[in-house]
Amino acid sequence: MVIVDKLENVREKVELEVEASIELRRALRKPVDIHVFDPETFRENLEPGSFLSGLALGYKILYDEIGLKKAIEKLIRKISETEGYVYVKGRKWNLASIAKAKTKHLKTQAPKS
Repeated sequence: MVIVDKLENVREKVELEVEASIELRRALRKPVDIHVFDPETFRENLEPGSFLSGLALGYKILYDEIGLKKAIEKLIRKISETEGYVYVKGRKWNLASIAKAKTKHLKTQAPKS
């Protein structure tokens, strides 16, 4: 996932996704799936049942200037309070259960004050 300051239109979004995917595949020699958002669209998708709900299954933040980690952690906490499923390659995943486990892990990783 890449968040840019502004997207002019869907065409620009798709072009950025394709270019970034090609470059990362060359560099990493692995398949990569890139999704480009502007801040508004990113915030709109920070709800259970949205496109970003799949982040509960796993993600890795490579660079963050805008508080992405906290926003995703908040989404995962919301997902843990819902009933939601996602199907990946024919397998049914209970997002709420996964999110609950991740929420417990987040609590154990929180800095002590």
